[in-house]
Amino acid sequence: MNKSLPTLPPRRAARGKPADRSLPLKLVLLILVLLGIVALFVDISSLTRRRPKASSNVATELQDILLGLGGERYTDPSGLFSMVPPAGWQIVRRPDADPYNAVFWGPNGADMSVMATPVDYDDLPSLFKDIEEGERQTSIRTAFEAIKLQGRPAVRRTCKLHHIRVLAIDFVENRVAYHILCTAPPDLFEKYEPVLMEVIYTLRPEKPKAPTP
Repeated sequence: MNKSLPTLPPRRAARGKPADRSLPLKLVLLILVLLGIVALFVDISSLTRRRPKASSNVATELQDILLGLGGERYTDPSGLFSMVPPAGWQIVRRPDADPYNAVFWGPNGADMSVMATPVDYDDLPSLFKDIEEGERQTSIRTAFEAIKLQGRPAVRRTCKLHHIRVLAIDFVENRVAYHILCTAPPDLFEKYEPVLMEVIYTLRPEKPKAPTP
């Protein structure tokens, strides 16, 4: 089933001068979503050029990822989530990962990006409404379905962009919107998808750090 949905959740406001609180929240979110979508296409092009050449057999790579699911967890500096990254993949952190919190590069053309964005709601319908409105403005259409992710409601979306296929998972918890974006070459997507879902299952939302007095 096709619907207009966003490719990215709202980006965090840049550090520095506080945002003008007189602007309606919806308008601010829409602007950030549009900027995020533009960044997505720029990032995909950039990552494709910078990603190391294939260095391992895909079957071996996927087996290593599955065997490594019990390995050391990556804890994001934001304190908003932790997860077990794909074994053997390169980890890219902010600022190089912007607008994401972290990007994980595989050796054979696949990658996973994670974004955690504080929001003023804590339910999936509100998240869905904001993302849908943002993507409606860009005319991007994706196939989507409602799923359960570790018992919590989530949205799974897929689409094909030029020479890659995209899998996105979105959910909200503790007033933080989580967006996980996975891409892979079209001919390898069906091999990567179930394995990367196992990686996504390791993602654990954490409570935001209390501000320092």
